Amino acid sequence: MVMPRHYSSIIGSVGRILGAEWFSNSQRSQLKRYGSSCRTSGATVALNVLAQAGAPLETMAPSELKNWIWLIYCMAVVSSNNRDPHNSSRSANPGFVLQSIGYSESKLSRLLDARDERFDMLLAGAAQNIGRCGKPLNWAQVAPLILAKEPEGSWAEITRIAIARDFMLASFKSAQEARSAQSSSEEFAAAETLS
Repeated sequence: MVMPRHYSSIIGSVGRILGAEWFSNSQRSQLKRYGSSCRTSGATVALNVLAQAGAPLETMAPSELKNWIWLIYCMAVVSSNNRDPHNSSRSANPGFVLQSIGYSESKLSRLLDARDERFDMLLAGAAQNIGRCGKPLNWAQVAPLILAKEPEGSWAEITRIAIARDFMLASFKSAQEARSAQSSSEEFAAAETLS
């Protein structure tokens, strides 16, 4: 299953709202506390953001709203004033971003293998790490893991595979660059010794 087009639009709008200068630090703080405390005030702010983003709240089931609130919480953790937490460029795909902030392959495996509350906990931790690094993330690429009605369904599984693929590609590229830099510095040292 492919993500419904309007989901991507809503996620982009949510990101712009969370990163907007006019979005108050008080509201952002309430959202960021949603994961640990202040669930009611954080949920109220998240629903307000969701409505401003054009989501059809009146037609969403309570379980769907709960999942959207969790997605907005995670996006808020990455956001700050004048910093949109969402970026739809390829370089912001989750696998690339997680590799660039130093996530290990085993940590990624634990995240992708987790379900329910354990997944929520690990994703919140990943979002905090991403936020500390100041990197945006393509949240539309993470959304199927949060919004899918069936965590074992094809929509979520295709997303897990794509994240793992991008992580491995970024790891391979990083290792190649490190070997190339090592080789260049050894050649330079050998040339210096000869001269």
